[in-house]
Amino acid sequence: MRALSLRWSQDSGGPTRRTSKSRVTCSCCWHLLAFPDGLHINAAAFARGMAGSLPSGVSVSGGLASDGVAFAKTGLGVDGSPRERRVVAITFSGDSLAIATGSGGGWEPFGPERVISRATRTTVFELDDQRALDVYRRYP
Repeated sequence: MRALSLRWSQDSGGPTRRTSKSRVTCSCCWHLLAFPDGLHINAAAFARGMAGSLPSGVSVSGGLASDGVAFAKTGLGVDGSPRERRVVAITFSGDSLAIATGSGGGWEPFGPERVISRATRTTVFELDDQRALDVYRRYP
């Protein structure tokens, strides 16, 4: 097992090639547990980028790191000061290693029904012609 701190390309959604080849790709890595900065990443693009950057047979799980509901700053790092726009990852390997993953999620309704008035792909900018972040912050 070893921990890594990676940078990723905003264009590809995955780790930079230099970082990927020198620090992630290894013949003994069987599973990668990754936590990218959830404030500065498109999670779907990141997952696609990771899948295309790792050797065949390496499974990936993890989640988005965040600062809770503050939406202000998320710092990540290994062996150094936490920084934004990073991914912390742990690699696992071993002959007796067994990996199982699961996920949970969903939404619980809160507040009045709203109309998404401005969005790009998976990013919502406005709800009912108000900044989405301002609307989110009104609900604990």
